[in-house]
Amino acid sequence: MHQIGRFFSKTISQGWDNLYWLLMEMDVAQWGILSVIFVATGFMALRTRM
Repeated sequence: MHQIGRFFSKTISQGWDNLYWLLMEMDVAQWGILSVIFVATGFMALRTRM
């Protein structure tokens, strides 16, 4: 069980590193587009679930 936790924490930390790199690499314009897409898909998912 402890090994699984260690694996997850390692994976999460690697994911954070990749996310941080993405944040540094992408422009504000790209983030705007991405956030709009994200909000739209989330809204659609919520509407279909209702």
